[in-house]
Amino acid sequence: MIVLGYSGFTRDLKRGGRVSPFAQTGLGPGILFDFHEGEVPLPMFPLGFFGHDASACLLIDGEVVACAAEERFIRCKHALNLAGNTLLPRRATAWCLEHAGIAASDVDSVSFYCDFQAEDLAERNRLLAPHVPVSTLGRVRAVWEEAFAGMVGPEAVADQCRDLLGQEPPVLIPVRHHLAHAASAFYPSGFAESLILTIDGSGETESSMLAIGGPEGITELDRVPLPTSLGTLYLALTVYLGFRGLGDEFKVMGLAAYGDPGRYRRLFDQLVHLDDAGRYDTYGLIDPDLRERLSTAIGPPRKPDQAVTAAHA
Repeated sequence: MIVLGYSGFTRDLKRGGRVSPFAQTGLGPGILFDFHEGEVPLPMFPLGFFGHDASACLLIDGEVVACAAEERFIRCKHALNLAGNTLLPRRATAWCLEHAGIAASDVDSVSFYCDFQAEDLAERNRLLAPHVPVSTLGRVRAVWEEAFAGMVGPEAVADQCRDLLGQEPPVLIPVRHHLAHAASAFYPSGFAESLILTIDGSGETESSMLAIGGPEGITELDRVPLPTSLGTLYLALTVYLGFRGLGDEFKVMGLAAYGDPGRYRRLFDQLVHLDDAGRYDTYGLIDPDLRERLSTAIGPPRKPDQAVTAAHA
């Protein structure tokens, strides 16, 4: 059994899709917090944000025989092209096939790292509805539906897979995004059984998943649904502090060691709520006045060429 797994989306310009303003590393606060043509602010979980870090992996009879990241071939971080658009892992896939000495026609099935269905858009709408005005929800829904049709929906993904392989995929198996994260952590870990925790910006309808991995596979125990997302909050603050999103978050993590956690405690108590049962929410993240709140509490956004101060730490 030969299985090709890959990650990455690209906008389908034939369907009228646009380059996403999020498909770039030089994000600024204006991109984060404002509506743009064809895209919504980051705290409202744009589907156009998906697609960065395209890669491919080839398994033969359950053994990984080749894997590669697209950025290693195009020499652009996060596998974005010079126009800032996300890419499919064409070169990474070709390298994996060549390394294994096989052709695309030898692949038995293709596995993909997301599984967006129409029901997921409806669920996203339901989850966001209590937190934003009806008019705003309508704008968000329209942008989501455009990205679904041209980029992340089943038909769009099948078209992109066909384009990637240069032929009809034999069997295309979409995998829920957080299940893919969980599998990438558990199966190479060497543990026969393990607790698994995934946290990122967002998947189809969730930002975190708790599961158990064992001999029978991965069993989900719980999830954190949108619009709660620690990952999105971390990304937003990384960009606000003048660093590059999707790459410089580790610098912010290191910088935090030099800071005083009490200095902005009141602000973060408003952004992240922890209840007595140990669950949390980040509903403050989707506040339309978030930029003003950050500016009032922290000061104006730091420009990339400005000095890093104790206040930033």
